[in-house]
Amino acid sequence: MGLCYIQPMKKTALIVLSLLVTPLAFAEKVVSDSLVKNLPCSQVSAKEIYRRIDNSQFSSFYHQAVVNWPFNVGVYDIAACWSLSRSQRLFFYLARWNTPMPSQPGLTQELLNMIRGSIPFSSPGSSRVSEMPLKPLKVFNNEDDHLESHHGLMSTLMDGIDQYLPANHLVNRNFRSEIEFYQTQRFHKFSKNLKYVIGTGARSDRRNRQTKDTLVKNLRQNLLTMIILRPTRIAQHVVLVKRFEQLSNGDIDFWVYDSNQPTRDQRLTYRANADDFFAPEIIWGFVSPKKVNEAVGIYIVDEEDRAPIEQALLTHYRNLCAHP
Repeated sequence: MGLCYIQPMKKTALIVLSLLVTPLAFAEKVVSDSLVKNLPCSQVSAKEIYRRIDNSQFSSFYHQAVVNWPFNVGVYDIAACWSLSRSQRLFFYLARWNTPMPSQPGLTQELLNMIRGSIPFSSPGSSRVSEMPLKPLKVFNNEDDHLESHHGLMSTLMDGIDQYLPANHLVNRNFRSEIEFYQTQRFHKFSKNLKYVIGTGARSDRRNRQTKDTLVKNLRQNLLTMIILRPTRIAQHVVLVKRFEQLSNGDIDFWVYDSNQPTRDQRLTYRANADDFFAPEIIWGFVSPKKVNEAVGIYIVDEEDRAPIEQALLTHYRNLCAHP
């Protein structure tokens, strides 16, 4: 009699447990867009967002179709590689491709501010342009499926907007002008940049191993990483590292966005037997032919710029999860 009594209780308990658990299981919501796939709303964190990234979204198909250019900053010329690498990283993480664009008033100006790195303004009667800090970054929709400079969003940014800066003086702000502004500001942060011009091209074996390890760790987590390539003390170039490939001989190929050659990924190789980096396909245009195959120095830069990107991603996916 006891067995006949206990068995129904187990069944009842299982049924009750099933009724409790099943709705919770079905209630687990996931969100996807052009960047991430199946992000659980119960696990919205920077780490989980990076883990869920579909890294095909980092392909050269989504590169800015604009080639790096030189421009004058007074008594000398500089080029826009640092600023272009930065804006490319922002577009990779924040743009949502093939996504209908509801009315987004002021989007062009917001994106130009993002590219510039600050918000320009002038006080009434002032002849000076001042800068205020950026507002929090935002994810934005884009109906295009890539960044072509002759149509769509990129064309709009290239045309830009007209703004009175300073008061009563109308200026055109566009993709190139804002890229140049950020590049100029970043280039002239001499205290931060001094270490990049100390020494010659290549760095020590120990430093190279540390840099290689950091790059591999970052890329395994989908953390796109900006680096300076230093073939010589004066000839330097900034690129964005996107992925890596471990070769059978122990070498590692790192594939990068290079603003000098933006239509396809370029290669930076770490040679394990030499503990050095080599980038002949990247540096051939701005060093002498004799130096193309020599080792280059590598510096990881602007890691602190991840924080505002991550905050924008967290805000975006939390909002998606909050809506039915």
